[in-house]
Amino acid sequence: TWEMLAERNNGGKMKSSKLTGVIVLLVMLAGIGLADSRFRGSRFEKLHMFRLIQAFELFSPRFVLKNRETLGLTENQVESIESEILRFKKFALKHGALIKINELKLVSILSKDPVDRKWVAQMIRKIGRLKTDSFIRYIHHLFDVKEILTAKQINMLIQLKQVPKKSVPKEA
Repeated sequence: TWEMLAERNNGGKMKSSKLTGVIVLLVMLAGIGLADSRFRGSRFEKLHMFRLIQAFELFSPRFVLKNRETLGLTENQVESIESEILRFKKFALKHGALIKINELKLVSILSKDPVDRKWVAQMIRKIGRLKTDSFIRYIHHLFDVKEILTAKQINMLIQLKQVPKKSVPKEA
């Protein structure tokens, strides 16, 4: 799509002001991406998410289900966690689609001549809000899973997280 922008503007040569505008927008979109560590992410974003999860003693539902025998989860707890996973998956799919649609709208807006900066700013804010909502919903999802567990099970999960993984010797 960026190639379409370049071809549309002076046969592949973008005006310097438009090029500067596109670069600024790319930087802004990269900044918005920080709000969505769950769905897209750099090492920094994942580290930030990891620290947040660690601070609140939150656990991945998959990790909890993987250790269901060790934790002694009841059948009711397993069903509740699985239904929470499905509920979050539905949300993630719908919200991910909304984000993608709005990103495509933004590209469409940028391809018009002249670019309506006010509309571009609105779209970037909208995309940022959607990504932030996704991040917040993921944290709520982890809290919902934590609420299903007993205090004893949470303590067991904390201990499981602290156990280092067995290292596999490298073959020469």
